[in-house]
Amino acid sequence: MTTSALPQKSEPELRVEHVCQRFGDVLALDDVSFSLDTGKIGVIIGGSGAGKTTLLRILIGLDRPTSGSVFIDGQDITQLHERQLQVVRRKFGMVFQHAALLDSMTVFENVSLPLVEHTHLTKQQRRERVREKLDALELGPIEERLPSQLSGGMRKRVGIARALILEPKILLYDEPTSGLDPITARLVDQLIVKTRDRFGVTSLIISHDMAEAHSIADELFVLNKGKLDSRGTVAELRRQTGGLASRFFESSLIQQ
Repeated sequence: MTTSALPQKSEPELRVEHVCQRFGDVLALDDVSFSLDTGKIGVIIGGSGAGKTTLLRILIGLDRPTSGSVFIDGQDITQLHERQLQVVRRKFGMVFQHAALLDSMTVFENVSLPLVEHTHLTKQQRRERVREKLDALELGPIEERLPSQLSGGMRKRVGIARALILEPKILLYDEPTSGLDPITARLVDQLIVKTRDRFGVTSLIISHDMAEAHSIADELFVLNKGKLDSRGTVAELRRQTGGLASRFFESSLIQQ
């Protein structure tokens, strides 16, 4: 398990309070509350239908909850208008499942896209910013390559570079190890930790990969049918008997 030496603020970077989300008769999220301090890595884990995707959409402001609040740097984003949300979203970087790179665009064009949309930097300034992020993520001179010319691990790194390009405070990862072989998946986990350490970002990961949660989580949040079943460090959840967290540990065959 990792720890962060970064100083902690009194207000958590991310705080979720009593969030509920209802779709007709279906209660997708039921009174979910948790917080994540600056520079920590949190992993939200749960099976299919647990509510992970619904929660992610609320966290980035794509959906508003039926009730409850989401605080980013002390600001409740559920009360903001769309124009105000656009400003707050710059505090987030989103690393999509399978990187979600645009196939017809080069690495430079993919990574610099948020700069084109949200800044007035010149092309040379954008190129310098992209080169800085690619270098930090140990990628070579690949700006002119297309996504089809990259390995799976390289595409993941390019996706992280794009998420970092506006220098956000929080990185959200959607199933970052999905579809990867175990060796590459653990390399991606190491990259998440290195990214946190290098850029000082707070990281929240949506995952079903218990090995990932076990190896990098400072805080682990277990969702079960829309409810927060349990939360704590890996060591704390290992001491629990019964409950979904215990079953996850048993099924993943992770040994102490």
